[in-house]
Amino acid sequence: MNEKNISSEFEQFMSDNRRKINESLNSVLWICIGVGPLIALAVYLNFFQGVTYLTALLVSLFMLILAMIHKAMLRSHAGSVLTSMLALLAIDVLLVVMDSAHLTIFICWFLIPLLSLEFCDFKLYSISVVVNYCFMVFATWHMAPYFAERRNDVDTALAYFLSRIGGLTLEMFVMIFAGYVLSKMIISYYKNLIEKAAVVSKDQMEIGRMSAELTAMAGDYLWVQDIDVKNNCFVELCNQDEKVKEYYGESNSNAKQLLNGLMTQISAKESREDVLAFVNFDTLQKRMGDTRFITHDFKISDGRIWQGRLMVSERDEEGKITHVIWSVKEQGAKEQNKEMHSKQLSAAAEKEAADQNGKENEDAATQENENQGADDLTEKEASGSSKYDDSNDPGKVLDLLHQSAAEKEKVQSKIPANDATIKRLLSDIQNAAENMDCNMLETAMKEADKYSMPLGEDSRFERLKACAEHFDYDGILKAIEN
Repeated sequence: MNEKNISSEFEQFMSDNRRKINESLNSVLWICIGVGPLIALAVYLNFFQGVTYLTALLVSLFMLILAMIHKAMLRSHAGSVLTSMLALLAIDVLLVVMDSAHLTIFICWFLIPLLSLEFCDFKLYSISVVVNYCFMVFATWHMAPYFAERRNDVDTALAYFLSRIGGLTLEMFVMIFAGYVLSKMIISYYKNLIEKAAVVSKDQMEIGRMSAELTAMAGDYLWVQDIDVKNNCFVELCNQDEKVKEYYGESNSNAKQLLNGLMTQISAKESREDVLAFVNFDTLQKRMGDTRFITHDFKISDGRIWQGRLMVSERDEEGKITHVIWSVKEQGAKEQNKEMHSKQLSAAAEKEAADQNGKENEDAATQENENQGADDLTEKEASGSSKYDDSNDPGKVLDLLHQSAAEKEKVQSKIPANDATIKRLLSDIQNAAENMDCNMLETAMKEADKYSMPLGEDSRFERLKACAEHFDYDGILKAIEN
């Protein structure tokens, strides 16, 4: 996953995180309304000197207003940085109000930057620190005269202010540095988590895709095994043949011996020697070399044709085969059509070569006849005889007229093809070509020959006819697509 995608994912994470933290802070603001009653209780118990019930009321009323404003912003801008800042600002204002009410604040000043770390946003943390420090300086300066009057160790409000703000500033610097380190660690940690999650997600998608492909492939095979050549054991991946299931049972060891025994048992006599040589793992390394897979067709005892396939799935550091995938499938009609197609192509090539040789012989004979005719003509001219013109022969003219009439009648006897008919014919021809079925193709072309094609389609069907004569299935499909 590249840096750009990671950054995009992290931005999305921070937006979602802000939404959740803002909702949590809104709950904190509603809880802070209870600070007023707690102050009132402390006043009643005479814990605070100089604090009144009015202060408690103002604190609760002020926090209620801020909580309602923050709640309204949550509905429209739940993931906004402004909504986050409002919550932090509200708590800062609460601390100023409490300090102004003669409630001395110490540790709570560092609560605001600490809360901002939850947003995993270093900029927001920096802004929170600056705003918080400003409120702290303002509250200390505002209350300096009040506390200076009650202290014997300071003479003036300025002296109290400098003494108090100096200590708070030193503490703030320590907290800022600790928060900076924590912020960087948290951001780095979450970025790593997002990157790893993306890798895991990608791997899961790849595994799911491979699993779907293997499941689809397994449907074509009778049984599939992952054979450990080195340790002579196997893991069964797929088995759809009851006889094979019964033969192997629950065993997963002695892979070589079991496979040899099974091939001996189910293969036809004429195929047995070859198939046993094919599954001989002692010669497998030499036979395969660097090849990834090899196949072998063999006949079983009931006459069906099966195809065995050995595919290398793992090699050691020296390049020796350690694991192979052994799979078996039954050769179906499509494979037989492919074989027939290959034979037809060979036969067509042989016929074309024979026609070419015959044409060359015919051309040679024609040239020889022309030479002989020229000699005879010379002799006739020398003897004063005239040349014979067969175009004046009544019998020849009559034959030509009969031939022309027959061709015209043949063309007129064809049925005009409409759009639906053309679509049906093309569909039949396409199915025959895709299945490589020569019989189906011949039937479809004979059906098409009964119709008279409109202008434009006639040239397409001529191309289809030419491709069908040579069993050029790819050419047929291309002609249909064009």
